[in-house]
Amino acid sequence: MKPAFSRAAACTCAMIVFAASGCGSGTSTVSGKVASEGKPVVWGSVTFVDSKGQFHQGPIGLDGTYRIENVPVGTVTIGVFSPPPPDDTPQKGPAPPVPQAPAGIEDPRAKFKQNRPPVPTPAKGAWFALPEKAADPSTSGLTGEIVSGTTNLDINVR
Repeated sequence: MKPAFSRAAACTCAMIVFAASGCGSGTSTVSGKVASEGKPVVWGSVTFVDSKGQFHQGPIGLDGTYRIENVPVGTVTIGVFSPPPPDDTPQKGPAPPVPQAPAGIEDPRAKFKQNRPPVPTPAKGAWFALPEKAADPSTSGLTGEIVSGTTNLDINVR
C-alpha cells in the first residue's frame, strides 16, 4: 500500500514541470518585416489580437520592420494599418483647437507628447496604399504563431 502523500507529491511535481516548460503560458518579443507585393511597407502600425481578444500594437519603421514586446504565446490575428503619411504642404484653414484638461487636472497627453520621440515620415514615393481589409485583424486573413522568448514573424500583406 502506497502512502497518500506520494500521489499528491507526484501531481505537484507534474504541475511544476508543466509550468516550467512554458506550455500555454509566457510572452514573446515579436519582430519582423512587413511587405506587400515584395515591397516594404514603410509607414503605419502592426496590430496583433491574441486568443483572449487583447490588442498588441507597434509602429512600422521606415525600413518596413516592426517590434512588439510582451505578446502572449499562441495564435494571433494580424492587422496592418498604413494610412497616408502627413505631407509637408500646409493645411488650408485654421488648425483645429487642441483640447485642454480642466484646471487642476494633469493632461496625460502632455506627458506622452514630451516623452515620445519624433516620428520620421517616409520619403516621397515610398508609401503606397494597402487593401482596406488589411487594417482590421478580423478581415485581413493574416495570422501568426507566437512562441515563447522571441519570435521572428514576417508579414506579407496581399
